[in-house]
Amino acid sequence: MSGAYSIRQNLVNAADLITISGYNLRPIAGGVRVSGDPDGLDGFTPEGTALTVESSGSPYTQLTVRKNSDRSGYLAVLAGTAGAPVPSLNNVNDNAKT
Repeated sequence: MSGAYSIRQNLVNAADLITISGYNLRPIAGGVRVSGDPDGLDGFTPEGTALTVESSGSPYTQLTVRKNSDRSGYLAVLAGTAGAPVPSLNNVNDNAKT
């Protein structure tokens, strides 16, 4: 139930991208993060390393981000506003359930 998936860290090559698919993927500035906290927040403050968003757009069901993290952790997309971010909790799943 960890939501952990392998993403190599410290890559800055333009070809080193991740595609995230889901719903309501409209991140705030700096809102795609690799964090030690499952929701990517400490209260209302973003936590962890922000990934560079390469592409995003309506209908906000897919993001392409650069793998420029300096750490491993949970992948979180923060939507909403900078003052009231709303985390994606899709990364906390249970792969054992059928």
